[in-house]
Amino acid sequence: MEFVRVGNPGNLPNTTKDYIYHAAPAYTDLIQGGAVGYTYDIAKTEVSRIMVEKVNAESFDQITMQDLSGLGGNGPNRPATGLSWYDAAKFVNELNLAQGKGIAYKTTGYTVPILSEWQPGEVGYNAANPLRNSTAKYFIASSDEWYKAAFYSPTKAAYNFFPQPDVDITLPPPTPVAGGTVGAVYGQTGPADVNNAGGSSAYGTVGQGGNAYEWTESGGRVEGGWWGSEISTNDFDYTGGYQTQTINNTPVVVYVNGDWVPYYARDLDYYVAQEETDSLQQMGGLVLDLNDKTYATGFRVVSVNVPLTGGIPEPSALSLLAVGLGGLAMIRRCRS
Repeated sequence: MEFVRVGNPGNLPNTTKDYIYHAAPAYTDLIQGGAVGYTYDIAKTEVSRIMVEKVNAESFDQITMQDLSGLGGNGPNRPATGLSWYDAAKFVNELNLAQGKGIAYKTTGYTVPILSEWQPGEVGYNAANPLRNSTAKYFIASSDEWYKAAFYSPTKAAYNFFPQPDVDITLPPPTPVAGGTVGAVYGQTGPADVNNAGGSSAYGTVGQGGNAYEWTESGGRVEGGWWGSEISTNDFDYTGGYQTQTINNTPVVVYVNGDWVPYYARDLDYYVAQEETDSLQQMGGLVLDLNDKTYATGFRVVSVNVPLTGGIPEPSALSLLAVGLGGLAMIRRCRS
């Protein structure tokens, strides 16, 4: 698993204008997020099926992935999908245990897991984020961490409109591709390999624009698009619709709601709890029950204090992670 560094701590959150309908429409500032006050590392790609299979090989409590044989999605490097949030939490807990770290997330129950916050007085309790234990090193990406890695441009100190490096607003969305190093994987009948899922974001992540939805740490929130996504999807709290105009000789989808609003103006509505995202462009996120397993949903790992060079001396036959930030550090899994 290769990681990329997301620096520029203290960046401002992304904000947008949105219509909120109650008794009458009101034009309101909404804050999507993306502000992160620390440097962190995020996996360059989604977690792959082979990574989950390696954890399963040495674990009694198996993580079950969706059978995507009919879609060509069962290859070892395809994204690990059909996972619940708790499956993702188990995976990162196993990574932490392999490194002699504490587990990140605490759950109760077995048949139906229930997430619990760490409490004051417990080792590793962090008042800033009671879900994460500070003795751990690997976590599910939070919504802010995911969003910043996908959309923030450190050179512009602003947010891009798609998970692409510093595209101009007049350029069209990424080209739909079945796999490769350009465009993005969407409008397809199945997923691509996680390391071949389109172009990179400004920070160097791959696949945040399509290929698979991704769980985040934040309240069951699923971010991004998937391999069957459209470029844009109408938003539940809107009453208008999308049409196509030609801007700079390029057909561009725009939203009609009294005035023309460029297609690129995101709807980042946190207030619509069950709002569906089916787009390369961030449009608020899909909120699921933590036990839900959807065939198009995987996840991405973040890490704190991953070494940039050198190996971690952990004896094991199971190699799970290689950290890529100018050099690769092999992280080996040990079991007692």
